[in-house]
Amino acid sequence: MLSEYMATATPFFKEFGPLLFGRPARNVLEKLKKIEAMHELYEIFGHMFPARLLELSDAGPNSRERIFSPRVTFWAFVAQVLSPGSPCREIVRRVKAWWRHTQGAEPRMSDKDSAYCQARARLDPDALALISQHLAWRLEANALKAERWLEGRTVKIVDGTGLSMPDTSENQQEWPQPASQKAGCGFPAMKLVGLFSLSSGALLESATGNLRVHESVLFRGVWSRLKKGDVLLADRGFCSFAALATLQKRGVDSVMRLHQMRKADFRTGKALGPEDRLVVWRKPAQRTDVWSEEEFAALPETLSVRMIRLRVSHSGYARARSFW
Repeated sequence: MLSEYMATATPFFKEFGPLLFGRPARNVLEKLKKIEAMHELYEIFGHMFPARLLELSDAGPNSRERIFSPRVTFWAFVAQVLSPGSPCREIVRRVKAWWRHTQGAEPRMSDKDSAYCQARARLDPDALALISQHLAWRLEANALKAERWLEGRTVKIVDGTGLSMPDTSENQQEWPQPASQKAGCGFPAMKLVGLFSLSSGALLESATGNLRVHESVLFRGVWSRLKKGDVLLADRGFCSFAALATLQKRGVDSVMRLHQMRKADFRTGKALGPEDRLVVWRKPAQRTDVWSEEEFAALPETLSVRMIRLRVSHSGYARARSFW
């Protein structure tokens, strides 16, 4: 559930930063944060996904008519996400204002936040997933051809982060805290890998796991959204012979920073230009647990990759980086 997520340990795209994405449209973000009335949020964004996804169900906890219906609770949650640090009681106040605006009467509800918290926990995860998928589809459909790389290639970005979860016994079992922390002195930690569209900014797919799950395993969990002809942009943590070879077989081109364990030797291979080489990687001798015996056996013996060194001159990023 989204309501269980707490602060992120590291931001998405930390290594790429404003060098690739530029400065955010702060005026737009500030305007969104200043929207106090929930009915304004609904009027602006309510058309972006089918209303039926937030209708009452035929049976179950969301089948009863309540003040905190799925629709009201969802938009209350959106308002809370757009106002970091807002207490639940503040959101209850906004729900009251929305009720007065839509019904023209004072709602019969408590000022306490218990009902809202319970309603938030009742939100259907499947409905939230469908809303997310629909929003991603809408954003991608509205991306102009000129916004794609070379006016046609779709660039997708993968990155990982960490989330600190509420300290409950259920979360401790699902996402144990780091082993370096003493029992009872830390919070459960979740790993998260997300796949984004560069042209639209949409989150297309995500995969989660605990600290025992290698990030490369979660990486494979988002491959279903990669299509033939896509270009995948990633940091060095995702760069491996097996991943690159498998993605290439699927028709996906990759641009990644060179993994820190692989040396960038520009004296080998075929020279294509200054600090630009075509090199051959050989299949690793040992298989890691990430890949099954069948998957490892299907990998090619060699892989031709293009390795370049990019020198970044922007202030704060002035160092050479090797890509392929």
